[in-house]
Amino acid sequence: MGLFGNLFKSKEKQKVVVLGLNGSSAAALSNIIYEYPDVQIDVYTADETKPFVTAVPAYMHKVKDEFSDADIRFVTATNIQQLSESIHIHNHTLFGGLDTNSKRVTIQNLDDETEELVTYDKLLYALPAVVSLPDIPGIFSRRILPYQNAADFLQIETDLKRLENSGRAFKGLNIAIFGQGYDTAELAVRAKNGGANVTYIAARNNGKFANNENIFRQKMLGRLEEFGVKVIFEQDIRKFEEDGLKVKVNFENGEQVVVDYVFALSTPVPDTKLLRNVIDLGKSDEIIVNEYLETSQADVLASGSSTGIGFAISRTFEYLPMQKKAIRQGAVAGLNMFKRTAVTAGTQSSSGVNVFGMSFYRTGMSVDVAENFDMSADSVTITDQYRPEYMKTNETITITLVYDRHDRIILGAQLMSMIDIAQSVNTLTIAIQNRMTIDELSFVDMLFQPNFDRPFNYLNLAAQAAVAKEASVFNN
Repeated sequence: MGLFGNLFKSKEKQKVVVLGLNGSSAAALSNIIYEYPDVQIDVYTADETKPFVTAVPAYMHKVKDEFSDADIRFVTATNIQQLSESIHIHNHTLFGGLDTNSKRVTIQNLDDETEELVTYDKLLYALPAVVSLPDIPGIFSRRILPYQNAADFLQIETDLKRLENSGRAFKGLNIAIFGQGYDTAELAVRAKNGGANVTYIAARNNGKFANNENIFRQKMLGRLEEFGVKVIFEQDIRKFEEDGLKVKVNFENGEQVVVDYVFALSTPVPDTKLLRNVIDLGKSDEIIVNEYLETSQADVLASGSSTGIGFAISRTFEYLPMQKKAIRQGAVAGLNMFKRTAVTAGTQSSSGVNVFGMSFYRTGMSVDVAENFDMSADSVTITDQYRPEYMKTNETITITLVYDRHDRIILGAQLMSMIDIAQSVNTLTIAIQNRMTIDELSFVDMLFQPNFDRPFNYLNLAAQAAVAKEASVFNN
């Protein structure tokens, strides 16, 4: 038809292939449809029935002071399909390989065990990490239930109701929870409030609270004990033994705990075996991406728990699998699918937990973690009230501020209080992101109104204490 024929020839839609259906890819799909409504999107997933929690606006759980499990809205393949007619979800499929030269991906069909070569214009690799359990004899007992994060708690409760044939997941059961970190503490609280007898195992061979300063670690464990949770601290588990309907947890010191079930924290491992020698991978086999979520291969982006991220404090690329990071990466990848529109700011790895009414928070590095990055770190801890002393009601706040002694840049912080001070953690996260020094934080202007605050906020006071400590060391 020549030149004029080409003018009238309809342009084919650009094709995006998405590997994996989860919170990260759902956030990407939402933005792809918004920014590029004319593209064709093919999503390949192994299990269309597994729901997940995501931050896609249309499916967020209701915002309340308190919410029940019924308020949490889970996303499924059906929900995603309803976003747009341009989205085509292929269930019961597995990723089988990638050829970036021909821009083709191998897809395995689990129903008939056939393979298909699928072409793409753009590819988003969002397959989640696989999980592994600690190498402890007996850990694969059917009465040991793995968990990864708070999103797994409802599945655990569903499993318990089925196994116990009961409407109450925890009531009357003896439960041991093995792991470390805020999700583990949250699960212990949930099980205890559900009527279980809970043993919390903070073992040396599972992390030793690597991100927690000692004062916060001890306070959290003490809070658990105060509300009836048995705490076993820094005793390595030697083996698990299944004995009928019980599990025996045997420790290296000879102690033994007998429970009905063990909840074991699993470790994420990037699902990237088929990407080796195709896309650049990091030291933990995580996918290396730039600030636009682009990989080392043109037209291939990646997001989620198999992907690394920039650690804002150390300015290094690390494997830090977190749900919030996965969702944010997906959102940015979706915006950048056909043009560079947004950048990721990295992470400060901030988190928090409420343990029987007391809130614990952390952002950035502890002193131990900073030293692992060869930083000359120090810290200062203060306890103060969150508003003026003359107010009739008040609460104390304890803050540990971590900083680099050489350039005085803030590296991290941990806080605890009986009141919600999450926004103070967000303030410190911004300070860390922008490489603020203790000197700058000491006098940065903050809200002053007697009902809420004093002329110097407690964050100012923590930084002033750090400046004073450094002056004392220097003068001596």
